[in-house]
Amino acid sequence: MVPCRPVSDKSLGQRSRRRPGRCILTSVPHADRTLPVDRAAAWQVAEHPVHAPDSRAILFRYYTEVSDRFYGHATPPDDLAAGFAAQDDSGLAAPDGSFHLAWADGGDGPVAVGCAGVELAPDATEPTAELRRVFVEPAFRGRGVASALLGAAEAAARDLGAVVVRLDTRHDLVEALALYARRGYVDVPAFNEDRYAQRWLALRL
Repeated sequence: MVPCRPVSDKSLGQRSRRRPGRCILTSVPHADRTLPVDRAAAWQVAEHPVHAPDSRAILFRYYTEVSDRFYGHATPPDDLAAGFAAQDDSGLAAPDGSFHLAWADGGDGPVAVGCAGVELAPDATEPTAELRRVFVEPAFRGRGVASALLGAAEAAARDLGAVVVRLDTRHDLVEALALYARRGYVDVPAFNEDRYAQRWLALRL
């Protein structure tokens, strides 16, 4: 494997070729919480199919963390499996969406350590993309990975024709809220009735 490097702002705008395909995640990957990669490993961001095994694995880790934090304890495995199987991420694929992974060099090959996706919001009054599934493995937080993923997602939103990126989140996800504030996202009126949503933010591209 060629050594990975943090991507530059310029390279974030050069998106890889889209891969066709839409899917609903209906199976649960192996929940191995020990990543075979060191925090000091170099990393890079690239577009990747949302239905690929690496994408499904990190989406499951994302779902596990947000569930555990919401309930304040480890979510029972059966509940995790049922909740994850019900997630529909098919919109994070062409032609109306995009999904990116952050990859780190694990020695034996690249390991996904973060993700972010966007999809067009058909109910918006102007061309708008919705930011979804933003996650970085704890060991890689504080290294600029999340910001690079957001940059890639925002570039993808522009390519999709969006002039606004919006998202919903929760009060307890304080790290994410701080990141969005640094990137210029501002509070907007609620645009959905998701029972888990507590804050609604948007960024004009």
